[in-house]
Amino acid sequence: MNVWIDKAELEEVKAKLAKWAKELPEDYIPERKNQVSFTEKEFYTIAKRVLNLEKQNKENAKLKLSDFLIGDILWYLIENKEVQAVLYVDSSHEYDIKTNFSHIHGSGKNRIIIIH
Repeated sequence: MNVWIDKAELEEVKAKLAKWAKELPEDYIPERKNQVSFTEKEFYTIAKRVLNLEKQNKENAKLKLSDFLIGDILWYLIENKEVQAVLYVDSSHEYDIKTNFSHIHGSGKNRIIIIH
């Protein structure tokens, strides 16, 4: 199972449900036969995907940041364009970062430096 809910899958499911919602009447009458473009199998496939996304969401909600590997966190941040760049500096290297607003210098510990 993936650690993160894939945004593309979520958008695909939402788009399909929104399309189908337009085909269904607003009121329910048991005797009425609704003419829709999707099959029963397609409906239950989407329902199962939604259920799986909900299960995955509940499982991930229990996780703490410390439950993830550094690589997974960095991949997620970069893949979802949350940061511009990430630097990983291990304890054997010295680092010196200068910006218009700050100056950071250090060594002796593993560090992750996020550039936002």
